[in-house]
Amino acid sequence: MFTPTEIQALSVPELRVIFDALNSPGVKVHRAAPTNNDAPQEVDASGNTILQPPAPEAASVRVSGYAYQLQGRERREYGGDFADIDAPLWLVLLLGDAPVGTPGFELESNGLRLRPLEDANDLGTVGVAWQVLCRAPGARHGV
Repeated sequence: MFTPTEIQALSVPELRVIFDALNSPGVKVHRAAPTNNDAPQEVDASGNTILQPPAPEAASVRVSGYAYQLQGRERREYGGDFADIDAPLWLVLLLGDAPVGTPGFELESNGLRLRPLEDANDLGTVGVAWQVLCRAPGARHGV
């Protein structure tokens, strides 16, 4: 697709035009709502622990980006230590304004949930684009 050097040479508006030309519907960024795991546990009259309902998922946001499955040479080149895992690997490119600068997010592209294998990489540290290596749990190769 694009090398980091090629992306660094582009501006944000140029990259947005490229993503639009690829007919990419964008990528959803899901972030779990913060929870307070340090809160004391409550008990009912019988002494049973009262379980708190699961934290709701924070609002998702759709950002300009493009995700594609890594195959062959690209899988070995970009996958690094993860190239041999038994799950499809995806490389996701996002515009620099995507909220992925801190861990704790999942991505979704075309309805497929993608879990990051490592922190998002700011391509060139210039804020133009993020690169995220992900796996697609439950998906098969060739999706």
